[in-house]
Parts: sequence; structure tokens; C-alpha cells
Amino acid sequence: MNNIAPMGRRFLLLCAAGIAYLALSTSPVFGGTIFSGTVTLTDNQVSDYFVYNVTDGTNTFTGIKSLGTIPGGVTLPFNFSISQVVTSGYATILGLYLPPASIVPGGVSVVVPTAEHDSLIANSTTWDTLFPGTPEASIMAVLGTNDAAVGNSDGTTLLNFLNTYNANFVTFNGNTLGKAAGVVLFSTAANGGSISLNVNAAPNVPEPSTFLMLALGAGAILIARRRGFKKSTS
Repeated sequence: MNNIAPMGRRFLLLCAAGIAYLALSTSPVFGGTIFSGTVTLTDNQVSDYFVYNVTDGTNTFTGIKSLGTIPGGVTLPFNFSISQVVTSGYATILGLYLPPASIVPGGVSVVVPTAEHDSLIANSTTWDTLFPGTPEASIMAVLGTNDAAVGNSDGTTLLNFLNTYNANFVTFNGNTLGKAAGVVLFSTAANGGSISLNVNAAPNVPEPSTFLMLALGAGAILIARRRGFKKSTS
């Protein structure tokens, strides 16, 4: 009979350890990065895509998010999230712009840092000068496809473009607020508007249910230890 209580305590400790293990190993976590901001365009645009390359400090991730059709003359918000907790990265927005009273795209619009935007326009820089290894027509062709194509096979073209000319694009960290950038219209640089970018990275934390499971495990361990202490001092 003297072994019954110790065996009960050992069983309770094993159960508590199992609960704690499940809490830490199987529960999902909240976390990721939210990209948001506003876009103000001078001309109507179609097939706009946010193209990014980010790191979480260890691994690199790339992706494309469709912003759809954006009308000119108004300021509109955008907002999307990714699962990675970003520490730094770079990005641009690529789109097809429609000159006034036209239904045929005039060329590609590209988002660049504000200082570069102003310099390109002041110098009437051409696409071929800024991006000599990539014909503008090749980017126009990709942007003219549907979301599924851009997100898969044709997305490689946009990501390669981003990574090849990354020095020309907008950089950020995981806590960026209101970073200004400009929209440039090609084939010869012209002002296409502006954007304001926010990047909010939230660290991974356990779900509330995880904390409840940990509390149950810790409580069971304390109860078992207190019972053992009372038994040893009685």
C-alpha cells in the first residue's frame, strides 16, 4: 500500500509533462508581417503587382501580390500580409498605365525611392538606360496575363527583374512607417504618382490555448510536488 501514493504522483507528473510537451510542440503561433499603405496615381493603371524579396534574418522569401486595377486621381489604401516575420527586404510595384482617353497601355510603371524618382524624371531617363538587360515589352507581356499566370510560371520574370535591379527599388525593415516612394512611367521617365509604405512585423507568439495548456501542466506538477512534500513530512 505504501507504493500507491508515489505511483500516483509519478503518473500525475508524467501527465503534466505530456500536456506541456503538447502545448509547445503542436500549437500554432500567431505572427507574420503586414504590408499596408496608400497609392496615389496620376493615370489609371491595370495589372498592378507588389513584388517583394524579404528575409526573416535567416531565410529569404520572395513573392507577388496582386493590387488589381488602380484608378488615377485618387488615393487608395492597400493591405496584405505574409506569414514570415520580416527583418528587412526590398520591393517595387509594377503595373501597366493607361494614358488619358486610352485603353491601350502606354508602358510599365515602376515604384522607386523618392530621390531616384525625382532624378529619373529630371533627367528623362529611359527604360533601356535604367534596366538595360530587360526589354520593357517583356514585362508588359507578363503584366498583361492573369493573376494565376503571374503568381506561378510568369511570376519568375517579375521576381528576376526585382532581384536583378534591386538597388533601384524600395528598401525597408520590419518596423517601417510611412516610407515615401514615387511611381515612374516609362518608356521615358515621367511622374506617375506616389506611395506611402508601412511594414509591421509581429513576432511569433503561442496561441492563447497554448498558455492554458502550459498552465494546466504547471499546475499539475505543483500539486504533485506538494502532495509529495506533505507525505514526506507527515
